[in-house]
Amino acid sequence: MCYKQVLVHYFHQFFQAGPTFDYNSVKEVLEVVLLTSSDAQTAVAKVAYASEVVHYLLEKQVVCSAMVPVPGGLLGALRARGDWVCVFLAVN
Repeated sequence: MCYKQVLVHYFHQFFQAGPTFDYNSVKEVLEVVLLTSSDAQTAVAKVAYASEVVHYLLEKQVVCSAMVPVPGGLLGALRARGDWVCVFLAVN
């Protein structure tokens, strides 16, 4: 199982047990999914990006741009990955 599949599987198991959408939990999930903790991981982030997780959080309206500590915030991170569906969800 690749990194992306493990991440999506874990995410679904975690939130099916009883979703808690507090600020810090969502921020930590975004940091793992978007791999924002290091610029050295940019190439890995594009390959292993799990858009399903971000899409789910955006649909639940529990994400804000300040949760993503990169230049451009959430929209910048999504744009860098070419995830235009999630960009559209984030703007709406």
